[in-house]
Amino acid sequence: LDSLFHSHSGSNQVVCFEVTSKYLTSLLWILSRDSLQRAMSGLAKYIVMLSLSAVLGGRMKDESLQVEEGEHLEDPPETFPCCPQAECCQNEGNSGFKGLTCAKASWFTGEFPHCEKMVDAWDPPVAWKPRVTWPVKFLRNEAKDPWGRKLEQMHSWSNSELRGERNWLEWMFPTNNPSPWSSNAPTLTDLDIKVIKKEEALQQALRKNLEIFAKFLGIKVEWTSGQVKFSDGPDLAERVDNFWENDPAIFAAINQVHKCLNLLGLETEAQEFLATTKEIEERFDIDDF
Repeated sequence: LDSLFHSHSGSNQVVCFEVTSKYLTSLLWILSRDSLQRAMSGLAKYIVMLSLSAVLGGRMKDESLQVEEGEHLEDPPETFPCCPQAECCQNEGNSGFKGLTCAKASWFTGEFPHCEKMVDAWDPPVAWKPRVTWPVKFLRNEAKDPWGRKLEQMHSWSNSELRGERNWLEWMFPTNNPSPWSSNAPTLTDLDIKVIKKEEALQQALRKNLEIFAKFLGIKVEWTSGQVKFSDGPDLAERVDNFWENDPAIFAAINQVHKCLNLLGLETEAQEFLATTKEIEERFDIDDF
């Protein structure tokens, strides 16, 4: 029967309802009475189904037109599982469960602390905070560098040990560019930079690193009421004679430190540090290699 009622024209299938007397006569000879009844019953059901489909389809089309052409329909009220205000969950990149999304956004902005507290309280807990990378762990003093040294150990080095050791500068002052001096130096990602700028403990670690490096140069640095101040250290003249004027890498190191501080949220320290080194360079008439 399928072959009797279906034909193809191009890519469109056309349902045909023309059943000629020739085909009916042939069916009478071939099919028994019971078989013919079953066939005709199937045909009747098929026609009824097509009729219902046409009627319902037209009604749905009419209703859709009424919605488009009628008055504006009010949107259903949104529910926000983590926020009292709707705008809380309209952050860039918002998708999925709004409470978790808001917590992730708030981790960087601090705008929705109640979202963070809600997600932190989930049982079982959800790992929603950014994954901690190696350079971030190192600055937290939670991991060693590729040579087995921790940040705390570097803070205890003397000036002679700092000069004798290698490949420590990029770990104390990482940037988002590969190091031209060490293939094992860290390269920060955009997420690393956000994490370091957000976390006060990491900002304090960078300030301590700056204090160590400044002392290495013969410079004293201190913070009073949040304000940074650079001044001559007691051994500045000796450091200039024996170090600044004899080590061609000194100015590259100064540029590395300046870029790191400026990149990671310590812009004031970066500017003051660079201005201080420039002033020392001019005062002592040091050749910039």
